[in-house]
Amino acid sequence: FWMMGYGENAAVNDQCTLEAVLDKRFGFAERERLFQLYRDNWITQRDWDLIPQFGLNLVRLPFIWSVIEDEKNPRHLRADAWQYLDQAVAQAKAHGLYVILDLHGAVGSQGTEHHSGCAGKNLYWSTPEYQERTDWLWRQIASHYKDEPAVAGYGLLNEPWGSTPEQLAAVAKKLYASIREIDPRHIVILPDHPKGIAPYGKPGAQGMSNVVFETHPYPGFFGWSKPGMEVHRDWLKCLPDGGGVCDWQKRMTALDTPLYIGEFQPWADMEPDLSGQITRASFNRYAQLGWTSRSEERR
Repeated sequence: FWMMGYGENAAVNDQCTLEAVLDKRFGFAERERLFQLYRDNWITQRDWDLIPQFGLNLVRLPFIWSVIEDEKNPRHLRADAWQYLDQAVAQAKAHGLYVILDLHGAVGSQGTEHHSGCAGKNLYWSTPEYQERTDWLWRQIASHYKDEPAVAGYGLLNEPWGSTPEQLAAVAKKLYASIREIDPRHIVILPDHPKGIAPYGKPGAQGMSNVVFETHPYPGFFGWSKPGMEVHRDWLKCLPDGGGVCDWQKRMTALDTPLYIGEFQPWADMEPDLSGQITRASFNRYAQLGWTSRSEERR
């Protein structure tokens, strides 16, 4: 909802609430039609034409579980299950781009935030049925895209911070194993946790291959100081005492695993010239460290 300018305190503040409002007003079939109309017009040909003009080569494509799974008939594909993902992958391929398939909203919601689909729910971790359906979902995705070279990788769960690091690592490893039974080649992206990724252990020592860790640094936001030059300087220059990006580099070296900066936004809430310089410095630093990265519109 941050993309549409709706605040977290608005009466309709997440996708589940919007769906419920539309169901009450118009019924399920009309809600489906309205969502299709929205999706048909949200990203257009012009957007795909612009992306490579900025020198970008990767699109992280967020989707909610109900784009693929029939919400009225669990563990069954929607009749149009692959319509929007296939369209995006085809456009990316035509424009020389790669796609990361990012499960942004798992059934039951993997956190309390609105961007998981249902704010304040966080039922994924306490409901084995939801975890099993997500496992089923990734098996369907792997089966569908296992031979698609334009797909760079699979983002298992976006910001799945509604549980402990230990449970997250266990669930992510199970999803990895399910995908690998079908697709041995595509990159599998392991999400981080605010309390650390130590419970994962060293992926290579556990027989895991072609994996990367993902983190979302937002210096200046979400309790991390405030927007400005200082917070970005400290993050990028490892201040104080070797912290910042150096901490992450040490973790990745110890784990012998690459790092993917899945989201960041170094220009937010600052004057244009300074934010532009910080953005350039951020891209340069991440490139120096060998970290892939994308930027995200302000939440």
